[in-house]
Amino acid sequence: MKNLKLVLAFLITFLSLSFYAQNAVDSKSTPKLTFEKSSYDWGTVKEGELVEFDVEYTNTGKSDLVIESIEASCSCVTIKRNKNKAVKPGMKNSFHIVFDATAKKDLQQHVISIISNTSRGNERFIIQGTVKK
Repeated sequence: MKNLKLVLAFLITFLSLSFYAQNAVDSKSTPKLTFEKSSYDWGTVKEGELVEFDVEYTNTGKSDLVIESIEASCSCVTIKRNKNKAVKPGMKNSFHIVFDATAKKDLQQHVISIISNTSRGNERFIIQGTVKK
């Protein structure tokens, strides 16, 4: 009975370490989304203006980066992206953002969530600026 407990303890430890080692290797071989800048500040615009800009990123990982979706925290932000290709390691890509300042005022800060196949799965990009009347 004592030997059985010892064998079970050994197996559990071995399996746990094997699982941990497999995950460590997998995270090193996954894609990594790296932004040129971690946020974008458009400065000050007048109410009703459109602010347009591109957000560049690079796949600094070891395998293809696939963007599943990009969503904004506000309906005042629209996003256009290239949906047809994976981003190879070392390659750059971008998505286009349009902020509509209609019926907005003062400081505006919004989160862009990028769902992808990185080890984190969800990356964030912050956009902000001020809207004056």
